[in-house]
Amino acid sequence: MKICSFNINGIQSFVKLLDGKTFNEWLLEMDCDICCLQEIKGSRENLSQFFTLKDFCTFATFHRQPGRHGVATFVRKNGHCSESYEVLQGRILRTKHNSTYLYNCYMPFCSVDDCPVEIISEYHKLNEDLKQNESRNVMIVGDLNATYNMIDNYLYQKEYEKLHYVAEWSNDIKYESEIENIEQRNKILEKEKIQVIMEHSKNGKYTEKIKPRRNELPIYYFSVSELYRAFMNKKQRKWLKNMLLDGFVDTFREKNKDIEQYTCWDQVLKNRSVNLGVRIDYILIRCKDAYKIIRAEIRKDVYGSDHCPVTLEVEIDEPKSTERNLLKKKNNILGFIKKKKYS
Repeated sequence: MKICSFNINGIQSFVKLLDGKTFNEWLLEMDCDICCLQEIKGSRENLSQFFTLKDFCTFATFHRQPGRHGVATFVRKNGHCSESYEVLQGRILRTKHNSTYLYNCYMPFCSVDDCPVEIISEYHKLNEDLKQNESRNVMIVGDLNATYNMIDNYLYQKEYEKLHYVAEWSNDIKYESEIENIEQRNKILEKEKIQVIMEHSKNGKYTEKIKPRRNELPIYYFSVSELYRAFMNKKQRKWLKNMLLDGFVDTFREKNKDIEQYTCWDQVLKNRSVNLGVRIDYILIRCKDAYKIIRAEIRKDVYGSDHCPVTLEVEIDEPKSTERNLLKKKNNILGFIKKKKYS
């Protein structure tokens, strides 16, 4: 099974960039069994053409305000889908494929550390549904608008490299000639770091930069530990970190350990050309033993959005479902009109 996730930032705008190809043809080129899109933007009425694709069946949830949010899951017609459930309108759609429950998520963005209750409650909504779902075969895919590791955010990665370099440099200059015992030297260095943080705390938690550039953090940090604490202040990051601590697996990091692997870039600053971004698009699996991960990739070669797709190919040993297959209902205008009439 091969799955794709992509924050498309407006499906109608994206289609205009396909150089004459149809959306169905683009889906075929992505060579996936299931394609999960976020931020499709629109309503069921003005996106009706995406419910009549030749090779894919479409399941979607739309925001109550047309043109905002929205997620859609496209499934090959030769596949299987027995369930489609709206967990959170315009944000989270759950579908079931044989024994696998697939959550297509577009989680809210929040720039401040102390995230408002109404935003973080949408993360809790996903948690509540997951608690009721005891299946081992669960995937969470989509734009989670969070990172759990500093290497997945270029601002923090750059700051970490600076602090790491300064620590090594000061260590070489100040201690190497005086203390030959490495263990003793490290203890002294760590003690000095703690003293620096404590002394600095008397004048406030951080030292703010006067005129920080948009491509740097607005704060000076004095140790990696202080940087990490600041990084983890965001509630969304804590939420994602807790998901992993509870057993979910970041499939991309299972296969790729390299830094500078991003999925989203600031378009205003044109950061994609210099690869200064964040990795906020994920495919998580609940139980590593339930799937054999063949390949997990970031498709930086696909343009048309401020994000790029992420893909996962897995092998799963499961019997074919005996449940009803929603894909047997043809994707056509007549079926759409009937559904609208009687819903």
